[in-house]
Amino acid sequence: MAFTKALLLILILSNSLVMARTKLLEFSTRQNVHNLKLDSLTGVTFYLKGKNTLAYSAKNRANVVIEKKSNSEFDVIKVNDDLYIISVKENHFKNFSFFQDSEIYFYNIKSNELNFISKGSYPKFHKKSGYISFTKEDKDKLFIEVINTRNYLDRFQIPLKTRDLLYRPQTVIFDDSLIYFTDRNKDFYEYVSIYNNRSKKQFLLHEFDTTNSKLSLTSDNERIYILETAISNKSYVQLSSLEKGSIDYTKKTPLFNTTYGPAYNLQYNSGELNFILTLKSKNSNLINQRELVSFDLKEKKLFKRTDLNYVSTYTIQNEKVLIPYKDKIYLLTNKEGKYSINEEIKSQL
Repeated sequence: MAFTKALLLILILSNSLVMARTKLLEFSTRQNVHNLKLDSLTGVTFYLKGKNTLAYSAKNRANVVIEKKSNSEFDVIKVNDDLYIISVKENHFKNFSFFQDSEIYFYNIKSNELNFISKGSYPKFHKKSGYISFTKEDKDKLFIEVINTRNYLDRFQIPLKTRDLLYRPQTVIFDDSLIYFTDRNKDFYEYVSIYNNRSKKQFLLHEFDTTNSKLSLTSDNERIYILETAISNKSYVQLSSLEKGSIDYTKKTPLFNTTYGPAYNLQYNSGELNFILTLKSKNSNLINQRELVSFDLKEKKLFKRTDLNYVSTYTIQNEKVLIPYKDKIYLLTNKEGKYSINEEIKSQL
């Protein structure tokens, strides 16, 4: 018992030291971090008001967005200064289930209009095309539902072949004729396909030969980026790019390769590819660090950007990367706009 208490004290002190010595700049917000759902960095903040109400505040106004009858989980995604995507999972904390879909709404903050769109899981906004995508289950089958944020009637579905109802595909939408998405075959190998909604046809881009592979996709205006990693004991990370519209996977460009890993949550932002990477700890061979890293597409180099030891998620608002950690939110850049941490990680290409 005494040993357990001593170990717990060491862990608490260790976490406190990590918090105290971080080089990252703390992000200040008007709302309690635990209630904050989105800070647009342009004066608009969405936050929890109680346990079942989502509200927002702006410079000269505040309003309730949606109120449910029971405790709910709310998520907010910004489309533009007027339009936001709201997803609501009611009774989430009481009846937690991976199969429970969220209610998805479009909220116009200017007109204070809330429109129900559909039910689904993990909505994602594709800024370049103006579409959102999310996973939807119907009669024990999964679909990717795609909806145009400019025209709610412009919507379609992409059927998935996977039998794993917990699977959440990666999706990149350039337009309705060029959609990249991941899926799994009957042997649970993951693959990447291209879908054209105008012709209703799809093309298999590449299939991976192990069930341990996990993919993340993102893009800029000209290329799609693929992050392949292993979820087994033999870790690796392969980052590569492919020209938009190319159907020849052999013409991909390798960008970075390492035996670190696993890695996930690949996002493009201002000429860099951000993702979370598991690294070997310098202090112990038994404990790994999970940090946010960014690959500079101009310098062709990967840099560690955080020193928090355990980064689980991050978000990008107005080209700023925000990292929630314990009771605080951190920024990657300091007051001068320079990276607080800029430690290069060597590639093994």
